[in-house]
Amino acid sequence: MTQNNHCTLLIDINKHNNIKCSIIDSENKEQQIKINENQQDEYSPISIAFDMNEIIVNEQREDAINFFNDWIEHPEEFKEYEINYQNKQYSVISEVLFALIMNQYISKIEKQYIIEETIITIPTTNSFLYQRITTSLESIGLKNIIINPLNYEYQIQGEMLQEILEKYKEYNKYKSLLEKTQQQELNDNTQPLNE
Repeated sequence: MTQNNHCTLLIDINKHNNIKCSIIDSENKEQQIKINENQQDEYSPISIAFDMNEIIVNEQREDAINFFNDWIEHPEEFKEYEINYQNKQYSVISEVLFALIMNQYISKIEKQYIIEETIITIPTTNSFLYQRITTSLESIGLKNIIINPLNYEYQIQGEMLQEILEKYKEYNKYKSLLEKTQQQELNDNTQPLNE
């Protein structure tokens, strides 16, 4: 491994609830991560299937669990999915299924890179779903998770905010000084004159 082997993980989920994962490396180059070497399309269906010892992700199969539509449409429901893995039955929610899928991507990335942050683009603004996705990704060790980052240039707004705050601070200084002066004059006028 090289000294500068950090990356940003990009998870892009489109309006058809298909997924594309890529990384941006330290040289600002984007590389798509493919689970299946024979993957032709840029996006894959978000699905998972279990076959004895294998976890098969993002393949269209009859036995695949396509949970993401339910999750995005009803994020407040904690629907459980029955799976059978290594002869044991499990009843899991969407967070577990999504974590298992993302773990497949991470295992391909972590051989060469350390994931510094994760940026997710998803076609919804439901904050409850954001929380659930964040919980899912944190459960497999991802940190610095940003969902649907704002595409607005805040630098100019930040400069204006600082200018306004500085002016307000100056005004309060002036106001405080004026009030002290007025209070002093009032005190001077109310003191009795002594010969």
